[in-house]
Amino acid sequence: MLISRPSAIAPWPLYLALSGLAVLLAWPGANRALFLAFNHAAAALPPGLWLGLSVVGEWAVVAILLAVWASRRPGRWPAALSGYALALVLSALFKLLFAEARPPLVLAAGSFHLLDSVPFTNAFPSGHSTAAALLATLLAHGAAARSRAALALLAAGIMLSRVAVGLHWPVDLLAGGLLGWACARLALACRLAVPALDGARPAGVALLLTGGYAVHLALGVWAAADVEAGWRLLLVAAALAALAIAWGRARRRA
Repeated sequence: MLISRPSAIAPWPLYLALSGLAVLLAWPGANRALFLAFNHAAAALPPGLWLGLSVVGEWAVVAILLAVWASRRPGRWPAALSGYALALVLSALFKLLFAEARPPLVLAAGSFHLLDSVPFTNAFPSGHSTAAALLATLLAHGAAARSRAALALLAAGIMLSRVAVGLHWPVDLLAGGLLGWACARLALACRLAVPALDGARPAGVALLLTGGYAVHLALGVWAAADVEAGWRLLLVAAALAALAIAWGRARRRA
């Protein structure tokens, strides 16, 4: 059974992303020029800021944050799960299909700032941008205008961090952001009412999985402390507290 559809929202992310993609395609060399310009400009800010923003866009972290969002209202679980699964699968498939090389594999060493290790996956589209747009779009559903603006800024910061750390081209960000937004809107429009996802059980499962991930992170921080590990542990600790509160409330209502 389908539940209520979200209210109509002007698809400005679609217009913005398509306009940006058109500019990059029409201007030869724009992708590389814009990457280098922003990458060098971003060096004026602390590397820890960009690395921290990048951590928020990791798939594991986004999954935990979506679990916190869904645990506050059980009816959100279907949209969170379907949107996340669709975005993750499509992002992986497009990376395999387009096989675009990342900047460190194309540009000369020392010509730009590389702040992170180079993943083995391809560049297009940016998975962090997909995850960030998915997260921001889902969390913005039904939120106040101020909250929606803050979420848009957070998503933009996460996306730009991928250029700042030297791992993605601008076109990767636009494509990834468009993909994440589209998956979120589709999940919100077509989510199913699943009775099994009501109550405290989903929040309990999320709490258990997040606790295990937190232990894994804590051991990693103990073994080799770094900025990204610290950001991950901080975010997951906050999510654990929020999930514990949501689980407790759901149990009391049961």
